[in-house]
Amino acid sequence: MKALVFDGSEAKVKKVDKPILDKHFNVLIKVLYTGICKTDVYVSMGKLNSSKPIIMGHEFCGYVVDSKSESFKKGDFVTCNPILENGKMMGVDYNGSFAEYVKAPSSSCYVFNGDNKKLAAYIEPLAAAMAPIEDKEFLKDKEIAIVGKDRIGKLTESVFRHAGIEAHFIKEFKSDVFYDVIVESWADEDILDKCIDSLKTGGTLILKSRNYNKIPLDLYKIVRKNIKLEGMYYYKDYNKVINFANCFPEIKSFLGKSYSIDDWKLAFSDSENSYQKIFFRMF
Repeated sequence: MKALVFDGSEAKVKKVDKPILDKHFNVLIKVLYTGICKTDVYVSMGKLNSSKPIIMGHEFCGYVVDSKSESFKKGDFVTCNPILENGKMMGVDYNGSFAEYVKAPSSSCYVFNGDNKKLAAYIEPLAAAMAPIEDKEFLKDKEIAIVGKDRIGKLTESVFRHAGIEAHFIKEFKSDVFYDVIVESWADEDILDKCIDSLKTGGTLILKSRNYNKIPLDLYKIVRKNIKLEGMYYYKDYNKVINFANCFPEIKSFLGKSYSIDDWKLAFSDSENSYQKIFFRMF
């Protein structure tokens, strides 16, 4: 089969063997759509530690073509949570979805019944954006800002709005405006420093970005202002994320163009500059 592989020195499309199921990775999926994430870009550049060689890609959907699990049958259309029960990740630690076929554990697979097939490959980013709203009571009556410079920030703002939580995506901090909660969706040292300055005493900074490099924090400011730091990964219940997606009309505006995997360099470049998710369509 054809796949986009990082071999430790470069990324390239090549022919590889079709996956063989085992007792852990017991569902074989023919990939329809797979989205491009910064994680994939970092892996392709060798900036993020990964298995080598590795088939990249972790945001995907497709049709079950073989299953050793009673939970799934041939023809089921599924999406997957790429973070496995052991905490490792498809496309980083295990072969991923930039391929014609991918194998996954049945515990990570979810039937998707919506009409929009491309949306099924966007469930993973949506689950990431939804993580802060898992505890809606905590966010009630709070002044909330979302900061960053990427599409996940705008998606998070839309998710909050659809969930009935008032929050604002801001591009610039104002010296006289302070927040109870700030959600960062892309951070560097300067952004985090401004977030801490713009939080009220006792405020909460929710950390969402997953940079490949370490970022310094001003511990003196954090302690002095009694700031709480909370890392949030994903909304835990993927079935609820799928239901949310199918009742969230605005999400369609985040779904962008599809490319052939042979045009992966152009697709990666487009993804870096787009406020929409860019996909590979595998068939």
